[in-house]
Amino acid sequence: MTQQIISNSARSRGGGYLRGCALVLFGGLVLSVGVFCVRNATLSNAWQYIFWRALGFTAALVAIAWLRDHRSPFRQLAGLGRWAWIAALCMALSQVTFISSIKAATFAEVFLICSLAPVITAALAWPLLNERIGWVTVVAVALGITGVAVMTGGELHATNVIGQLIALISAVAFAGYTLCTRGSRPQDLDAALIGVGVLTALAGAAATSTMGLSLMASPFDSVIAFGHGALLLSAGLFLFGQGSRYVPAVTFTLLAQAEAVLSPLWGFLFFAETPTEATVLGGALILTAVLIQALAGSAPAKSVSQA
Repeated sequence: MTQQIISNSARSRGGGYLRGCALVLFGGLVLSVGVFCVRNATLSNAWQYIFWRALGFTAALVAIAWLRDHRSPFRQLAGLGRWAWIAALCMALSQVTFISSIKAATFAEVFLICSLAPVITAALAWPLLNERIGWVTVVAVALGITGVAVMTGGELHATNVIGQLIALISAVAFAGYTLCTRGSRPQDLDAALIGVGVLTALAGAAATSTMGLSLMASPFDSVIAFGHGALLLSAGLFLFGQGSRYVPAVTFTLLAQAEAVLSPLWGFLFFAETPTEATVLGGALILTAVLIQALAGSAPAKSVSQA
């Protein structure tokens, strides 16, 4: 890519590394709270929900950009660099394909396949960003994938091949988003999120129209989804975007797995959902992987190829 990517990579090992880790982890925490919104929107189709969530997300970011910069955020969109636009497309694709995969496969299969995102990122980070991974990162990624496999039971059914392929596209798209934010200009990252909202809203509207449904299932559900996007999704992805400036791409995708640990915790604390032993063990493995990578990443990594 460009010299900007090299600069971003160099900064990831500086004093901002732990700050970046904290931003990504806090972003995962904020995003995990969205389960409360989804659980209370009982009448909405998934695509109706994602449309209103994307609309709220876009409205919040447009308002913030206008108040902060005193200029049209859509003019900022027009001036985005190519990597920022590709990042926006990747994140929108990841969100849309994630919902599609949930409709075509089991939760266990989707989360298991999406846990491959750190591996995909690692495979692409070296040739694209010159970010060589160390053995600690290899162990952390392996622990994270094992944790998700334990939580989900490692189930892959031959009858859900289409859903599994869509989930794989979601994982690849998220990895692509991570890599492209590293190459984007810092001033483009916030505006790129507006692009994500616009693209996702268009996808939700198109899918809802194709299914012959109205955009609004109920005013209550629409308000919940709009608030989810305006408050939680905008804050979570904003934190992700800020954190991606300071941590390597593989570390980012690994830390983002924290959301998978927190969502079952909210179910246990607030929805009387008793987690299974597999969920607890898998969550512990993921959390261990996150902590290992976060703590070890502040020191220069030893390249696997040099070991």
